Amino acid sequence: MVRSPFGDFLARQAREQGGREAVRSEGERASVSFAGLHERSGVWERGLEKAGVEAGRLVALATGNTLAFVELFFALRRRGAAVLIVDDGHAAPGTLEVCRAMGAAGILHRQSSIAGVGLAGAPDPSVRWTELPGSAPPPGTAIVKLTSGSTLNPRGACFTEEALLEGIDHIVRGMSLTPRDRVLVSIPLGHSYGFDNGVLSLAAAGTPLVLQPDVLPTALLGTIRDRGITFFPAVPALLRALALAEWPRDLPLRSVISASAPMPAETEEAFRVASGLRIQQFFGATEAGGISFETRPDEPHARGSVGFPLPGVRIELHPEDGIRVHSAANRFAILPSREATPPHVATGDRGEISPDGRLRLKGRIQVVGNIGGIKVDVGAIDEFLRTLPGVGEAAVLPVEDPVRGHRLVACVESDTQSPNSLLELCRARLSAREVPSEIRVVDRLPRTSRGKLDRSALRDMLVVGP
Repeated sequence: MVRSPFGDFLARQAREQGGREAVRSEGERASVSFAGLHERSGVWERGLEKAGVEAGRLVALATGNTLAFVELFFALRRRGAAVLIVDDGHAAPGTLEVCRAMGAAGILHRQSSIAGVGLAGAPDPSVRWTELPGSAPPPGTAIVKLTSGSTLNPRGACFTEEALLEGIDHIVRGMSLTPRDRVLVSIPLGHSYGFDNGVLSLAAAGTPLVLQPDVLPTALLGTIRDRGITFFPAVPALLRALALAEWPRDLPLRSVISASAPMPAETEEAFRVASGLRIQQFFGATEAGGISFETRPDEPHARGSVGFPLPGVRIELHPEDGIRVHSAANRFAILPSREATPPHVATGDRGEISPDGRLRLKGRIQVVGNIGGIKVDVGAIDEFLRTLPGVGEAAVLPVEDPVRGHRLVACVESDTQSPNSLLELCRARLSAREVPSEIRVVDRLPRTSRGKLDRSALRDMLVVGP
């Protein structure tokens, strides 16, 4: 066994909390205590050793939101292996290609259609090990998180254990998480948001987890009631559905968190009316962990912001990079290039700090259109469209044009506005080159499994003429 701070944390939780439930998996109808989690991770570790998993190698973990994911994370770190967390619980062929590109020595998954073998004495015999050629990750790597996988070629952000522990300390202090809380996890553990607020909070703060794969409102509300959930990290799509549900009263729930995508004001208000709770905005980046959090959601100035910088995080507003994050939790290298990264993380968002210290996002700066030789910030137009009455999500795409370079096509979610009415508003308030040449009103824009706008899928679904 290799000395790992995460292993030490789990051993301490096993001593202090013993038989208290650490993880409950509603989908598997099973649970494990803190002491059992420590013991089972040791069994997994011995199976990994027999399979030839060596310290210093990169192993992909793609078992979905299961007890095995949590147990194997600790087992891999005890073994000294770096962990590539993957939110594809089915280990699809595309996922295998990403794992190969990152240099993984193998992948742990539950997909029987992919060649693999079971691990000796495994607590979950459905988990299979598929060996890959692999290469060693940068020295010091404990975790690799995939980023930009939905719209660009995915990259792997490398973290040391010290950076991960610093990052979860920022979240635990900023969100006031304690062992008395109970976290409902319905977002993927293989995504940075779910991993940090799930596995890392379990390790560092001793906060029990309840894994619920069924995201229907009745299932989520039943779990919140029956399992005594106090803390619920979610995405806007889940909260939009929950805003339409009938909520039980006198729930122990104290914090409902939204991240990964913008939250329309209408949804936020509908959720408050249905649940009696204010949504607390959370802003983070895969490469930096948590960045800001809304601690006072009842205040009028909280509307439209993503809260205050978390403890230990400094935000810089750069004229070209937009938001820069300075934190000891930042990644230190990027795969597959293995390039070293600067001490800050540029999130690709424009922002401003309000007089009371809250961060407000002002759109993306990375999507640029070229209209007649003049660059146009498409993210600013996205943001403008979202401020119009009756508009939820909006996205503008620069589409190639043989004469002007690009022309702008906007897709907007709205039940009340028409393309003509939106164009009139744009012409009245935007410069001529910023006005979209076409606006389409749709029921719903495509989103990734993480709840983010999927611009790649949006481009594929558009049938744009010359």
